[in-house]
Amino acid sequence: MVHVIEVITIKRKTKKTDIAMKTKMNIHQIARISVAASALFLLAAFVPVKANDRNIENSAEMVAASERLEDLNAMIESSVRFIVPSVVDVAAEYRAMEINAAFESLDELNTEIAHEIKFEAPAVDVKAEAAELEVNEALESLGQLSAEIEQSIRFEAPAAE
Repeated sequence: MVHVIEVITIKRKTKKTDIAMKTKMNIHQIARISVAASALFLLAAFVPVKANDRNIENSAEMVAASERLEDLNAMIESSVRFIVPSVVDVAAEYRAMEINAAFESLDELNTEIAHEIKFEAPAVDVKAEAAELEVNEALESLGQLSAEIEQSIRFEAPAAE
């Protein structure tokens, strides 16, 4: 058992040292490349450039192109820019939406109440009612006539003395 533990610790130490060595090597390579790139950049900055007519013409064209690019950039910025509405505008618009919603609710309530309180008269057959009324009047007249005739033809015996 003692031998197994020693082997495992030895393997762990080698893995750590391998990783540490690889990291140091990578850092050294990156440092070399950085130094070479900065040296090249400095040399390129000090190389004299011969000014000729073509460069001047190209410079004027580049200035004009740069101005056009700036104009285009400004136009794109203005078209893409989001303009936040002022708080007053938003509040007024919100109030207008609330007022419109309230009016719509009132209209719905008004139509609902009008529908509920609407009186619908029962259907009436005028001709049948008129005929029934005439029959009732005729019956009453006949009843009165019958009472009068009965009264007139009734015999009343003289009272005995």
